[in-house]
Amino acid sequence: MVIRVTQSKKSESELYTSYANWKGWTDTSESDEDSGYYFYKEMIRASIQTGSRVFEIGFGSGKFMSWASKNGYDIYGIEINKEMVEKAESAGHKVYLGSIDSVSEKIDFQFDAVVAFDVFEHLKKDDIIKSLVILNGMMVSRGRILLRFPNGQSPFGRCYQYGDLTHETVLTGSSIEQAGLMAGFNLVGCYNPIRKQTGKKPMLVRKIAYLVRDIIEVFIGHLYYKTRIPLDPNLICVLEKVGEK
Repeated sequence: MVIRVTQSKKSESELYTSYANWKGWTDTSESDEDSGYYFYKEMIRASIQTGSRVFEIGFGSGKFMSWASKNGYDIYGIEINKEMVEKAESAGHKVYLGSIDSVSEKIDFQFDAVVAFDVFEHLKKDDIIKSLVILNGMMVSRGRILLRFPNGQSPFGRCYQYGDLTHETVLTGSSIEQAGLMAGFNLVGCYNPIRKQTGKKPMLVRKIAYLVRDIIEVFIGHLYYKTRIPLDPNLICVLEKVGEK
């Protein structure tokens, strides 16, 4: 039996049409306190100081931009979803519609830092390198990039990576380091994301669960790789632009 591929196959743009609803960006179940704590700790750990000019790639619901604006950052954003851009503009944010390469020439200043939460896994390998090269030209010397993506070096990251049809590339700390070096960045470090401190579970139960995770990481890492390997479902990587000599 011959199976024919019909013209009803959805294009990439159609796939993203209802993406905001699918992601639940209208869901307010996560409190501002939860996300605020998370953003604060990640920015501190990445050494991105208050007052920095920050560029967020794929800002989505705009939660990070709102937090950054309230906490003293000069925040800008870019998004391919027109509806999300219009929503951000109505909230008073400085945003651009399109891809990095399509707007880079419109920006005549440099950023101290770039953040991208759950974005780079949507890009193909060549586009990841191309994006990093473009970002290098948009950033000050020793500017930093903060990336979060499904953890390709962990079996627990597979649910996130393969649970979204728009994901294109499996990423690890090593592959991000390799791409960064090709684009003029050094890897500062890769870590588990800051873990939630609030929620429905009692704090004691949460702490015990985190301790068990840490024990598993240390055991498996030293058993197979002679070092600890982050195994949480998502991974945080920080890159730094190579300074001028």
